[in-house]
Amino acid sequence: MIYGALIGLLCLAGIVGVVYLKDNDKSNTRSGPGAARDSEASVEYVFGSYYDVKVSSYLILKPKIASGGGLALAGGNRVLLTTGDGDSYLLFIDEADIRLKPLDIKPPLDVKTHRKLNPKAKNRWYRVTDVILDKGDGDEGLLYAATTHWDRARKCYTLRLSEAKIDFENPSSADWTVRYETDPCLKTRLPNETGGRLAFADDGSILMTTGNFRDPSNVDAEAPDYEYGKVIQVDRDDWTTRVFTKGHRNPQGLLVDSGEIFETEHGPQGGDELNLLTYGTDYGWPKESYGTDYGRKTFANNPATGDHSKTKRPVYAWIPSIGVSNLIRLRGEEFPAWKGDLMVGSKTGAGNGKSLYRVRMREGRAVVVERLELGERIEDLVELPDGRLVLWNGRNTIQVVEAGNQIFSACIGCHAVRKEVHGVGPDLVGVVGGKVARHKNYDYSEAMAKFGGTWTPERLDKFLTDPQATVPGTTMDFDGIAEPETRRKIVEYLEEMTQHWKDTKR
Repeated sequence: MIYGALIGLLCLAGIVGVVYLKDNDKSNTRSGPGAARDSEASVEYVFGSYYDVKVSSYLILKPKIASGGGLALAGGNRVLLTTGDGDSYLLFIDEADIRLKPLDIKPPLDVKTHRKLNPKAKNRWYRVTDVILDKGDGDEGLLYAATTHWDRARKCYTLRLSEAKIDFENPSSADWTVRYETDPCLKTRLPNETGGRLAFADDGSILMTTGNFRDPSNVDAEAPDYEYGKVIQVDRDDWTTRVFTKGHRNPQGLLVDSGEIFETEHGPQGGDELNLLTYGTDYGWPKESYGTDYGRKTFANNPATGDHSKTKRPVYAWIPSIGVSNLIRLRGEEFPAWKGDLMVGSKTGAGNGKSLYRVRMREGRAVVVERLELGERIEDLVELPDGRLVLWNGRNTIQVVEAGNQIFSACIGCHAVRKEVHGVGPDLVGVVGGKVARHKNYDYSEAMAKFGGTWTPERLDKFLTDPQATVPGTTMDFDGIAEPETRRKIVEYLEEMTQHWKDTKR
């Protein structure tokens, strides 16, 4: 049992290094597209059903002012990243590294003017909210970006959809054309309830979500010419629009797959939703929600708090909220037992955020919802052709998610791998050089408590060889590891992880 726990420590508690990719004019970056980096990712393992998930985190940028942006597949293992501030990069996702190529295709977002004229505004919400790519032949394609827009003359906000033709081999300043803008222009303080998620419909049109912008006049949400709290369908032939669905608060996710359209949205206090969309349907906001008004146990717009019977119910609602974001459906071969399941990202929620949620749909309802805690907020995610997942935290970090070695789950039910967070067995962080039975808040066996001394590499090696012979009477039910090389690698790695743990305490 100790073997599985030690192996788990190697992966769950170990930070092997951090990739920090700077702009191409910085000293640690070689010139040219996607220069390779020498350092490694921070690697963790998350234990889930059927798979242990390996999560490699790459700190690729300096922190951005605006959170948001999005990812788009660009062919092969290349991913287009556009940040909330509008900076764009082509990411090359190798097996053990990420390479970065800056692109001069900044969407139309006059951040400087907005910040100058609105110094008290929450400028991190003046942003690119999403991008989608209609990739053509070779390295060309049509890029679509959703952005919040400040109308300087009227002093009000809208949401825009813009289009540009781009060429990844010849990245130059893109010529953007505004194709759609919401109506009316809202004279409200800029909130985060903007929506702005994009997806291609099966007929080639674009679906775009719009949030309610915390507009106090959202009583007009029923009006057909009020284009907030909706999913808008934009025809790319003549750029006409229609309201596809209504009754949404802050739609943060949109997926079109095999004739089904899924949408996720933030509820108020609680009640984040996963919806299955059908044209012309009302999904409840602001009349109904499974959430409540902030700071209250009731929902003022619906006297029957907790009821959602007059409009289309979600297929699933998260209470407490998870800060739900975008979603995909697994189609690759990396996780065959999860194939066809939805993977729903989350930002920050009431203790439930910074996670992936695996949702299995059957007959129009969610029958399984599994949380995989990844430790980073998730703004957007895509699935590579090889089945690995690429996640963007909306600020500066990329995570690559793949199936891990199944040996790491051997003893996770008994041993935790966080400092002084115990399972059936004791926490093992900092075990090398630490005192035997060192945790005062764990009830060790009498045999282990009497063993005494410290866990030197030599003692760990001996214990791993035969726990019962080394500590007679220990409750550790484990036969030991016969292979000396396996034990040596485990102890060496434990030494590295112990040193890292000590360094982080300073």
